[in-house]
Amino acid sequence: MLKNYFKTGIRTLLRHKGFSALNIMGLAVGLAVCILIFLWVQDELGYDRFHNNADRIYRVIEHEELSSGEILSYSQQGPALAPILKADYPEILESVRYRVMGDRLVRFGDQKFYERGFAFADPAILTMFTFPLIKGDPASALTDPSSIVISEDMARKYFENEDPIGKVLQVDNHSNFIVSGVLENIPSNSHLKFDFLVKFESIKNFGQPITGWDSFYLDTYVLLTETADPRDVDQKIKNVISEHSEGSAFTIDLQPLTRIRLFSNVILTPQVDGDIKYIVIFSLIAVFILLNACINFMNLTTARSGQRAREIGMRKVVGARRKELVNQFFGESLLMAFISLFFAVGLVLVLLPLFNQLSGKDLPLMVLGRPHVILGLLGITLAAGLVSGIYPALLLSSFQPVAVLKNAIRSGLRGKAFRRTLVIFQFVLTTVLIIGTVVVYRQMNYLRRQNLGYAKDQVMIFRLPGNLREKIDLMKTTFETIPGVLNTAAASTVPGRRRATLTLETWEGRDSDDRFELGILDVDLGFLSTFELEMVEGRFFSRDFATDEKNAVIVNEAAIRSLGMKDPIGKWVLGPSLKIIGVIKDFNMRTLHHKIAPLVIGMRKSNLNHMFVKIASENIPRTIASLRSSWNSTVPEYPFEFKFLDEQLEEYYRADQRIGRIINAFAGLALFVACLGLFGLASFVAERRTKEIGIRKVLGASNPVIFHLLTRDFVKWILIANVIAAPIAAYAMMKYLNFYAYHTKLGPMVFLIPALLTLLVSSLAISWQVIRAATADPVKSLKYE
Repeated sequence: MLKNYFKTGIRTLLRHKGFSALNIMGLAVGLAVCILIFLWVQDELGYDRFHNNADRIYRVIEHEELSSGEILSYSQQGPALAPILKADYPEILESVRYRVMGDRLVRFGDQKFYERGFAFADPAILTMFTFPLIKGDPASALTDPSSIVISEDMARKYFENEDPIGKVLQVDNHSNFIVSGVLENIPSNSHLKFDFLVKFESIKNFGQPITGWDSFYLDTYVLLTETADPRDVDQKIKNVISEHSEGSAFTIDLQPLTRIRLFSNVILTPQVDGDIKYIVIFSLIAVFILLNACINFMNLTTARSGQRAREIGMRKVVGARRKELVNQFFGESLLMAFISLFFAVGLVLVLLPLFNQLSGKDLPLMVLGRPHVILGLLGITLAAGLVSGIYPALLLSSFQPVAVLKNAIRSGLRGKAFRRTLVIFQFVLTTVLIIGTVVVYRQMNYLRRQNLGYAKDQVMIFRLPGNLREKIDLMKTTFETIPGVLNTAAASTVPGRRRATLTLETWEGRDSDDRFELGILDVDLGFLSTFELEMVEGRFFSRDFATDEKNAVIVNEAAIRSLGMKDPIGKWVLGPSLKIIGVIKDFNMRTLHHKIAPLVIGMRKSNLNHMFVKIASENIPRTIASLRSSWNSTVPEYPFEFKFLDEQLEEYYRADQRIGRIINAFAGLALFVACLGLFGLASFVAERRTKEIGIRKVLGASNPVIFHLLTRDFVKWILIANVIAAPIAAYAMMKYLNFYAYHTKLGPMVFLIPALLTLLVSSLAISWQVIRAATADPVKSLKYE
């Protein structure tokens, strides 16, 4: 019987080539989308799982409750915590302090480059985590503070084909490190990424303390014993900071290593940009598109049920049971699904490079040959085949042989209401995706147009590593003599990046137990004019006041609101020695994901890490060439590298833009698959009503009347789908927009554009078949059987 089922399935495919092609094309596109999303999801879920001890490694998370009840969570702590955890708690086998300090100048011979992946860590990082060394011994590679381990890529970059072991790299023109090991390139699905690794104690040469509880600047990882229960350990270590640091209200707990990538969106951390919600969204999109393809199969199969009614009746007459017929139709749908899988894999091979570009990943083609991926593909295909075949199998196998042989079953009438429901359901899903696409597009445009409260155009950013800070005044003076340079400034951080923060507990006039988070920014005298900021009250820093650098601060309007201060000028904050000399108008120092927060601005020159140069929009290349020449003559030991501020701000929204582009592509594919089904149904309707059309034309019906007659049901279904989709999409999009502190609004055009688009595209999909039927010769139509 299996052989008979297979032969019958092949004959059915070949007999109805057009409908078979539509089904295979739709299923192939649906499966291809599923495969691409499956590869993306398994890569995201696979983050940090390559470590041998992945299930026993945890990151320490610090929590602080503000007076408002808000709980702030941080991934970074002070350097004293890790040694205490290892020494005092037997369940903790090992602890590692880790800190990446980007923008380090690395030099070997005549080669010099700014490197972002420069990390400091305790030596146990090479044994606790699985970071294999190609050269060197993991147990001893970082025992010497003057040793450095580099990645394969950096070994080739600096030493080409030479053996790097024993070579000396100079960092920031003041620290020399001897290469003691070469690290295998870290897999892309690791949240820990670095190219240079030195012993943690060496960080003191770069301005950071290696003891104490107050400097929260590093991540702490611990390795638990095999028998330890993480929940018990959480309870034991919860108050370790307050026990060792008087007056501290911080608590800590452990976050599993394998959850860091996807479950850190509520944690203030500089290293992770994944989110579990995108796993859910993309998985739902994959299900929606594959379901659309399966619906096409159901609709087209049941619509043509009358053509197989006699076959079913004869099978039942000669003894076929319903179970055997169900198996036959399931077998045909599975055959269709696995043929589609063949074409889907071909589509994936073609589309994977484009998908990598859209998603920002580097999924290799060979990933399709991995055993777990193959099993996943087979599972998806099997599910698609079963879902596609379940309704046709139950419907067709239910035909009664007496009714069939008396020709009492008319083609396509069985299941008509169900097909209509499926088409509406298809377009509900498709319209929701299209509305999502429109909202994401509008939000990205909104972010670009939003007034951040400061001037960002034609502002160049220069990094100030190491002892380059000592030459800020000289560099600014030199740059300001160049034609085309309008202003210069320096600050501790770049607008948009996470800034330093502290919990403010003391200020003049405090009359409650309120505590809130306060951002800290250090600037120089040119900051106000360079970014065209506005003072609301008081004054900005000035050379006329020698005490400004040590005894003066400026706060923003949000800080004044939080402090509850009236007449703030002259009052102290953070301590009696720091007086408020001015209030600056609120501006977005962070991205638009966050509301404008309280901010205090100081003038500590030792914290200035970036220099900004505002240039005129005329003849930019000549201005940059002059800046390069001036840089090379003033600080020749550092390479001339810069970014424009507006480009830097775009990078902060790159993940959002990437997600938006992927949703756009998938929404288009969903519409394509849905329209394939409409095209097939329109073809079937036009074929079934051929004689009716001929009679109507003989009686005087015009082509537009025939066109309206054949399309009105489809248009009605699509309009109903848009009405149903609108509230569903509105709810989902409000959830999405609430991720931003500042966002666009859901106006009527958000729902009108997708409605018009689905109507237009679906009309085009069915128009060819309908127009052909409407313009056919009525004589031939009346002869049609």
